[in-house]
Amino acid sequence: MIKTYLTYSRDAGDFKFDLVALSQNGLSGIRLINKGKTAEEFTDRIAEILAYGKKNNLELEILVDLPGEKALIGNVGKGIQIEKGEVYQLCSENQEEKSSDIPTTGFLSQLDPEIVRAGDVISIADGELDMKILEVMKTSVNCEALNSFFLTSNRSFTIKGNKLPVQPVSNHDKILLESLQPAAFSGPVKILVSFISDVSHVEYVRQLVPGFHIVSKVETLIPSEKLEEIIRASDSIMLGRGDLTSTSKMSEVFPFQKEVIRLCNSYQKELILATGLFGDLKNSGKPSISDMMDFGFLRNQDVSAFLIAGSNANQYPFETLDLITNFENLD
Repeated sequence: MIKTYLTYSRDAGDFKFDLVALSQNGLSGIRLINKGKTAEEFTDRIAEILAYGKKNNLELEILVDLPGEKALIGNVGKGIQIEKGEVYQLCSENQEEKSSDIPTTGFLSQLDPEIVRAGDVISIADGELDMKILEVMKTSVNCEALNSFFLTSNRSFTIKGNKLPVQPVSNHDKILLESLQPAAFSGPVKILVSFISDVSHVEYVRQLVPGFHIVSKVETLIPSEKLEEIIRASDSIMLGRGDLTSTSKMSEVFPFQKEVIRLCNSYQKELILATGLFGDLKNSGKPSISDMMDFGFLRNQDVSAFLIAGSNANQYPFETLDLITNFENLD
């Protein structure tokens, strides 16, 4: 049976599609990202969704996504239309902004001009927007947009080549974890930890939330021996192909994906495949041959859990679920 998760909220707002209708179309669970809310607000949101599911007889899992100490786009209000070829300035969120400024959090403080230089490419929102660095200054970075994109608040980003360090659990994440009580949440609620690169990260989260199901999100290339340790120590694995392709050479991604699938099958651990799923839906409203071949290959490799994210989650959730369900009916 195929399990399908859906990114359900963004910018601390409510999702526009009804959970009952989505469940009737094959939705297995939702992903809530720990952004923009206090721990109390976030746990109240989880409790509200669980209560709604119980009232409507929905057996939905909730993936609580811990984004970690990752650079983020700051508050851009109702969003910014980024135009290809235009120059924008990434700046601190607390400085006075001009129309071409893009505020950021957790970026300039860790920026090392000896490592990050002009010519590097910043990948935003799992590669949906790329910006080429033109100049690195003390308090800002000038960039040229390599494609057009409507940019909203709290979108994560990295620099291609994995030049920005990422900690799997931020202080904000830790406060949330410490507020989660197993008696109330541990059944349908699973903890999704970003940027796991060592088994010690899994062990640390288990100490914070004993009794919870831990999903380790693999988003960077990891040596096979370390990867095996992480998979053995985790309850499930999510392969984040967006950040993986942003920080790795394209020629490295396929063999690494194949190794993750092999090890998860070997240890009988659920693998959730995330990002890049039916990517052409956002362009034409229908999948391409490449989309269908990619999904068919993954099913043939016994991958049976998928995360709908990005544009598909916000614009085409029913269409994506239908495509996945049609594949399930062919099994």
